[in-house]
Amino acid sequence: MYKVYINHTELRLTNKKNSDANQQLNYYEDFDWTTLYQQLKSNDRYVCCEVIDGDVDEMFSSFSKVFTLIEAAGGVVRNSKGELLMIHRLSKWDLPKGKIEQGESPINAALREVEEECGISDLTIKDTTPYKTFHTYELNGNYILKITYWFRMTAGRYSDMKPQTEEGIDKLTWVTNAEDLNRKMKNTFQNIRDVLEWAQI
Repeated sequence: MYKVYINHTELRLTNKKNSDANQQLNYYEDFDWTTLYQQLKSNDRYVCCEVIDGDVDEMFSSFSKVFTLIEAAGGVVRNSKGELLMIHRLSKWDLPKGKIEQGESPINAALREVEEECGISDLTIKDTTPYKTFHTYELNGNYILKITYWFRMTAGRYSDMKPQTEEGIDKLTWVTNAEDLNRKMKNTFQNIRDVLEWAQI
């Protein structure tokens, strides 16, 4: 299954129906993704819309052709105490991430972005299999589909942390307990909640 966030709407490309979906559509040849995207972008009635077919990779390939693809990478970072690193960017709680540069691997991009945005250089990747999130936005009249690769990381030395203010980050914090995390989850994006669920935070 692919899960794509379009503003506040969750679009699922799936091979089976799920009972929590507000709208369910069957995929067919020449499916009109552009019209569906425009409807979901502007329609707050749909919390979740599913498009259903046996070949979800083919559906995603067809869907992607509507968009300009941008790839990014980021990290779910914990320290030796098991605390979670979060950043405060543009009035939302977030995780460090950024665009993958030309010729750069997702892992190297994730390490670089965490280092640049948070000032941490002593990082270790816990596993090399990323979790991927997908969301859309519009830029200069173009439809953008952003794919972000997330990696679990541990931080060794982090006493010199500093937020990258030129990227809109005004605060860095280590989340120490479930109560603190729950407060921050009320002011974050749904795809960040998905990432933390995957990372078993």
